[in-house]
Formats: sequence, C-alpha cells, structure tokens
Amino acid sequence: MTTTNTTRPLDINSPYSEMAVTPAFDIPPQARSPVSANVSTTAPRNDQMTALGHDRPYLPVGLPVPLPTHTEAQPLFTALQKWQGTVSQVTDSTFSAVLLDLLEPSVEEVAEFDLEEVSRGDLDLIAPGAVFYWSIGYRTEPSGERSRSSVLVFRRLPAWSEKDLQRATDNAKELRNNFGW
Repeated sequence: MTTTNTTRPLDINSPYSEMAVTPAFDIPPQARSPVSANVSTTAPRNDQMTALGHDRPYLPVGLPVPLPTHTEAQPLFTALQKWQGTVSQVTDSTFSAVLLDLLEPSVEEVAEFDLEEVSRGDLDLIAPGAVFYWSIGYRTEPSGERSRSSVLVFRRLPAWSEKDLQRATDNAKELRNNFGW
C-alpha cells in the first residue's frame, strides 16, 4: 500500500489558515530557554481568533514569565474600617483614646491600645492630645498572600492649639474690617 502526501495551496482568507506568529512582547535574553525555542510559532491570525470564538489574542504556550522582584511589587492594604483617634491617657504599657469613626462620623468610641501595637518610630509621638489614624483591613502581599491587619499611624503635624485658632480668628476679623465688609 502506497500513501501519497498531497499539499493544498494556502488560502489566506480561510479562518483556518496558519501564519508565523510574531510575539506581542519582547522576551529578554535571560528569559529565553530551550523550552521556548521548541514552541510552535504557527497559529491562526489574531483577527481570525474572534471568528473562531476566541476573545484573546494568541500567545504561545511555554514561554517563561518573569516574576516581579521585591523592588517592583509592594504590598497592598485594603481598609475595611477607619478611625481618627485622640490620645486621652498614657500609661507604662497602654494608651487610651477617643475614636471618631471616619465612615460613620456621628459615632464616637473610647478604646485602649497596647504600646506594642505602635511602630517604633511613632512611640515618641504618644502623648495626651496626639492625633492618630487607625485602620483595620486586609494586607495583600505581592505573592497573593492575604492577612488581616491593624495599622496605627500617628500624625506628624501638630494639632491646632486654642491660641493658634484665636490668632487666625483675629487675623480674619482684621482683614474683614480692612475691606469694609
């Protein structure tokens, strides 16, 4: 029995025609491997993929994808609840604060925090009257790992004192009088 191998001419208008695929992105030399050299480079044209029912352009399988480095990817924090707090009392191991719910401003609460929950750089800022922000939410690492997190951040700018507010009010009154309002 003899088999004859016949070839048909390539019909470019056919949705099943094949052509060489040009990568949609540059592959860095360090990412090239013998595996990617053995990948087939023929596939339907990208404009034909939609006609075949595919909604994405063709990308060859088997190409290595470089992972992000630590300098490129940063953890993401998604807040579920936020408060603004004002320190009311400080002890050797804890501090108490009045909290204003930033999502429901009419709600005011009192809470006590361990000093161990505060970052070392913020410990010197803890004093009665100090303002801080407390957020509870999810921290998502670049690897995709997700954990529940509580974050306390103290405000670095000084709060307005009564003297500062009185001075601003006096200046505003003087300007108003100068303009004759």
